[in-house]
Amino acid sequence: MSNKQKGILFFAIIVVLLIGDIFVRFFYKSELHLKFDSQEFNNISTPIISFFGFVAVVITIALTIKQIKSQQGNNFLIYYRETFQKIAAETIENKQSIGFSTYELLNFVIYYRSAFLDLKKFPQFVSDLNDFKRGINSSSSGKTYDNILGNARFFMASLDILLKRYKSLLGEIMQHTILDATQKELLIKDLFDSQGYKYYYGITVLESDSELKEMVSDFYIDFGIYEREKLKVFNNQFFQLRNIIQNNEQLKRIMES
Repeated sequence: MSNKQKGILFFAIIVVLLIGDIFVRFFYKSELHLKFDSQEFNNISTPIISFFGFVAVVITIALTIKQIKSQQGNNFLIYYRETFQKIAAETIENKQSIGFSTYELLNFVIYYRSAFLDLKKFPQFVSDLNDFKRGINSSSSGKTYDNILGNARFFMASLDILLKRYKSLLGEIMQHTILDATQKELLIKDLFDSQGYKYYYGITVLESDSELKEMVSDFYIDFGIYEREKLKVFNNQFFQLRNIIQNNEQLKRIMES
């Protein structure tokens, strides 16, 4: 029983005792005990007893509903925590497909830095990048560096799917009608502590490390005619989850706690 429930119960007991004390004093001071009539007593007592019985039933129902909701909330708490654990444990093997593990995706700074350094070793990549920055479109298809860029595209798509899963889970939890405020905060903190912080910290590294600024601005997955923002590895979509966290005081507080 919570402190709030204990307080309500204590208050109810005090009220009942006060009413009882008033009734007893009135009963004796007005000498009703000397002219007691059982029929009159029944007429007076029955509605009072019925009223308190009704109040007791209402309180019992309210507490039962609260207990059921709390149990349902605990079930959802377990479900979401298990979901977090499954996502964190995903590897190429248990996905049974060619791809990247969650651990690798959340270490995107390391992967992208390595890929970008490898790409810069190809003079053709450097030339195509410079042309693209001047507004000349081309394509990486069939070129010497295309295999590295193709892997980067695949990594980017896989990371995008992972971040969308995090956004979806956050939205579900925050709008959940069964979970209470404490359960929601616990779940969000669990998600941030186990996985979200790695993404958040990775962006902090990207924005604060001067050696990575060139990569952030110049890493494109192709040099074609599509919208340039969408061709950037670090596009608006990549930063969207970070922006959601920063623009929500509750999420920001939990992340930074």
